[in-house]
Amino acid sequence: MTNLAAQRKFCDNGSAETTGDQRPFEKEGCILHVRRSEKTDRAGIIKQARAFFAVSPMARRVGFEPDGFGAFLDQIEASDVAQIWVVDKAGEIVGISGAVAFPLYFAPSVTIVQELFWWIDPAERGTTAAKQMMFEIEGWAEQIGASQLFMIALENDRAAAMERVYSRSGFSPIERTFTKEICHGH
Repeated sequence: MTNLAAQRKFCDNGSAETTGDQRPFEKEGCILHVRRSEKTDRAGIIKQARAFFAVSPMARRVGFEPDGFGAFLDQIEASDVAQIWVVDKAGEIVGISGAVAFPLYFAPSVTIVQELFWWIDPAERGTTAAKQMMFEIEGWAEQIGASQLFMIALENDRAAAMERVYSRSGFSPIERTFTKEICHGH
């Protein structure tokens, strides 16, 4: 595993990017822990997924389906090509990230890891816990032999901040996604 992926000192907020009134945690007394998800995390994961979805541009197009997302979690849990991580604050889930691995369709000998979601509750931002989740995804990608890691930034008011985070972490942009509602019957 790379040094980047092995980092664990994420309570040191010296390089954390905060906005507005987000309060940074002090290293002393930090109680956030990034780890792989467990079955007992389900309600907390769904709660954080709902919060993430609410600020996603997709929320203007479709509604969040907790039961459907729960079924999706079951599929990930049964899979060896996807993972979910959580930020645990004294037993409460305050952040989530997920990723899936797949062969690149144009070059199937190349394994890609694609981030599915990456979210930390705004009240808990200010540490590098969110960055630690990215390190966990990168570490897993390295562990399974992936050669590329794709991370996503939503088209919202945090897009520019996310571009800076990704650039500082060695990522470069390769594409943008566009969506259009399909009107059936026309």
